[in-house]
Amino acid sequence: MSNERRTRPNEPVAEAVDATVELLPNISRYQAALVMARDGVPVRVIRRVIDQPLLRRKRPRDKP
Repeated sequence: MSNERRTRPNEPVAEAVDATVELLPNISRYQAALVMARDGVPVRVIRRVIDQPLLRRKRPRDKP
C-alpha cells in the first residue's frame, strides 16, 4: 500500500464531506464524525475535516 497522497478526490466521499460540513454549525463534532463514517468517509479524512475544516480540499462548484 502506497503512502502517496491522492491528487483527485473520491467524488462520493467529497460529497459526503461537503454535506456534513454544511451541517457542522447545527450538529456536534461527534455527530458529524458518525455521519461521515456512515457515509464511508475514511477515519483519517474524518479527523482532518473535523480538526481543520478550513483546510479541507477545495472543490470546483458545479456550473449552471
